[in-house]
Amino acid sequence: MLVSAGLIAISAVFVVVVGIYLRKRRTRLPYPYPPGSKALPFIGNGPDVPQQFQWRRFCEWKYRYGVVVSITLFGQRMVILNTIQASVDLLEKKGAQYSDRPMHMMSPVNEYFRNMRKMLHRYLGARNQMDRLRPYHELIEEEIRRSLTSRDDELCCLSFKYAKAHEMPHSATSGISTRITCGHPSQEGHDHILELIERTINVHYHCATYLPGQGWKKQAVEWRALTDKMIELPYAFGKDNVVRRCHGESSIVGDYMRSDPNMPADKEYSLKKALVSMAGGTDTVCGGCSQHETDTVVGRDRLPTLSDRDRLPYLKVLYLEVLRWVPAVSISIPHLATEDNFYRGYFIPKGSSLTSGTLQIKHDMDNYKNHTEFEPEHFLGEKPELDPRDVVFGFGINLGQASLFAFCAMTLAVFDISKTVENGVEITPNVGLAEYHEAGVSHPPPFRCWIKPRSPSAEALILGDN
Repeated sequence: MLVSAGLIAISAVFVVVVGIYLRKRRTRLPYPYPPGSKALPFIGNGPDVPQQFQWRRFCEWKYRYGVVVSITLFGQRMVILNTIQASVDLLEKKGAQYSDRPMHMMSPVNEYFRNMRKMLHRYLGARNQMDRLRPYHELIEEEIRRSLTSRDDELCCLSFKYAKAHEMPHSATSGISTRITCGHPSQEGHDHILELIERTINVHYHCATYLPGQGWKKQAVEWRALTDKMIELPYAFGKDNVVRRCHGESSIVGDYMRSDPNMPADKEYSLKKALVSMAGGTDTVCGGCSQHETDTVVGRDRLPTLSDRDRLPYLKVLYLEVLRWVPAVSISIPHLATEDNFYRGYFIPKGSSLTSGTLQIKHDMDNYKNHTEFEPEHFLGEKPELDPRDVVFGFGINLGQASLFAFCAMTLAVFDISKTVENGVEITPNVGLAEYHEAGVSHPPPFRCWIKPRSPSAEALILGDN
């Protein structure tokens, strides 16, 4: 009896093993997966991916395995694109096939998502649609000037405290996003909409790094409630402004409500989510530029505006080098393949996540000579090197570039930024690439510097006394 039971068990195992083998044989693909390091059972390549400076590992893999690399993390296949060409080929030219995100259980690709993309594209998608942003130029400039002053009308940067200087670009980009999307003017001190945006962004960074376990389910309920609130609040504020006809200025909510007063519920929901996508870029833009060129071209009796951009070529290449040197995000937010695909002889199965090594591309010796040095000359001459904006801005290319230019130009028009001196010794901040923190958005470590008005007339310009 025992022998019969044992034979039955062995036979069952044999049948299962043979069945799995035959199934794999029948489904064997004509193309292999992209190459990558050998994965461990269950956890895959988890030990191979460091918590910090992942872009360096991506760079190693590029020269070991090629421009397209794949690994697995707990059963999820991840494809890493190590060149701008591969990123453009898959994420831009075939964008419809990679328009979902790995956290698709919370926000899948559906009709709402496609409508949201159309709404964003109307303002931010096409490079030749800059005219749509012109009504917002004055708002961008106002928000930047506000960010450079404090609530008591004293210049916030008379101190060299890092925290205060760091608040300047963050405050400017946050104010621009909410002002343009829903007509919400930024407020000093407690601003409930901006605080909600920041909390929601932090949630999404945590989503991208969580490990499987039981605690995430309870946390997901809290995150979902926070995300729902984020979807509703900016739209409600903008709609209320239109109804009450206050803040006599343009906003995207106002534009859509005036063009379609009887907007159906599904389109209204897509608009709400589009606003969140635009506001989500509040922590990704800052830069530096050339004072001498600004003084020569613009003069010192007014602030530079967005209409001055084409006349400030060195300012342009300097902020391009800032973008190349340390991009705000070292690795792009992953995309999810919504169908099977083939690329360069490799198979990318449906459900794979794709990410681009943004910082790795910008420090690749194949793209830039002297890539470890900060040199604006990368973008000068008859054959300028790879434009980093192709990797940085994505959908927000027009709005992002406009905001960045205005902040750089207006900051250097009125401030001198220099090293501090202690006991007669000039202190050079240790803010090299290796020192940057990568908690979602890259930030330098705390450092000291002098940021002060260039002259009484410059101070009057930024305070609006002229």
